[in-house]
Amino acid sequence: MSRLVAWFGGGLFLVALAPLAAQTTDADPPTRHAPVKPATRRELDHLEAVKLYGRGVALEHQNRLIEATRTFEEARRLDPDSAAVHRALVPLYFALDRLDDALASCQRVLELDPDDFETGYRYARHLRMLGRRKQAAAVLTRIAACPRLKERLEVRAQIFYDLGQLQEEAGELDKAEKSLREVLAILDHPAALMEQGPYNRDEIVAQAAETHERLGKLYLKSQKSAEAIAEFQAALKKDPLRSARLALNLGEMYVAQGDPQKALEQVEQYLRSQPQGMEGYELRIQLQKRLGRAEAIVPSLERSAAADRNNQALQLLLAREYRKAGQIYQAEPIYHKLLEQSPTVEVYRGLFQLYKDEKERGGERLLTELDQAIGKASSEDGQGKKRELNEQQREEAQRAAVHAKAM
Repeated sequence: MSRLVAWFGGGLFLVALAPLAAQTTDADPPTRHAPVKPATRRELDHLEAVKLYGRGVALEHQNRLIEATRTFEEARRLDPDSAAVHRALVPLYFALDRLDDALASCQRVLELDPDDFETGYRYARHLRMLGRRKQAAAVLTRIAACPRLKERLEVRAQIFYDLGQLQEEAGELDKAEKSLREVLAILDHPAALMEQGPYNRDEIVAQAAETHERLGKLYLKSQKSAEAIAEFQAALKKDPLRSARLALNLGEMYVAQGDPQKALEQVEQYLRSQPQGMEGYELRIQLQKRLGRAEAIVPSLERSAAADRNNQALQLLLAREYRKAGQIYQAEPIYHKLLEQSPTVEVYRGLFQLYKDEKERGGERLLTELDQAIGKASSEDGQGKKRELNEQQREEAQRAAVHAKAM
């Protein structure tokens, strides 16, 4: 009985499984999944644009710039509203000298991503180089309000510094003052800036001193003497080495106030530092004339030039004032010595003006000088054949070229 039950139970189990096996074998294969909503053409184009973008990045890394540009342009055609694609094209267009395309791409990036301050700053910088200062200022004003700049204080400081320059050039002195104040709010507290990058405290302090000095000059333009002095003192406190420069700034302030005597005293203090630029020397000449001391111009320049003999610009200035004072024989040796050292256009112009002042005799000397220059510049012999130029002759030819440019 037990065997029957066991067999029967087993048979029942097999019988029960039979229909299931038959059902599995005879059923249709499962159908492929079909999305509820098929992909649109725009979505497909976007996916293809993403692939092209990746390919373009790879080509750019391989320095295959033209191919990378074409690939990005195809991606842009498929997905014209992608800020990333337009952004990728900007440096490529600049590298390929496609300036108009680069500027158009910058503008499009800012339309799609107004908070992209890096592209905006690059855009403004190139607009400024092209002389489109009003547009550059508008772009800088726009990106200066970007909230993400709080995380990039060094960029924020640079944006406001450049914006202040443009506003000053446009005569918007109040706006320029506010922009420089934004810069100082960052530079006067270097700890926060140093937390965001490997910046040197001394460099930050030096930049702050320069900005205080610039703000002081801005106040001079606005005839705010007290504020100007405060800024100059702040610059001096941060950078004591600027004491000489501060004297020039104070001299300019006294000029603005109509006090040439005090201005001259400050300028003389500045010139004792033997600056390389001629700004202070030119200002001293102007002040000496205003004070009725024109006869002191040449002697003061002689003393300065004797103390700083390697300053060629100062030697040239002395020669110019010799010429104006009618001291031709003192001026000419200086010009010739400068020609031996550095034959620049300015030196030749000064020498030619000296010859012109001599009228007929000067005209003869001028023609002689030209004949010598042409002879030195010629690289042909009498038969019209090319001849080799040694190092000295090449230098003389270069001098003659500068000579001709001056004419």
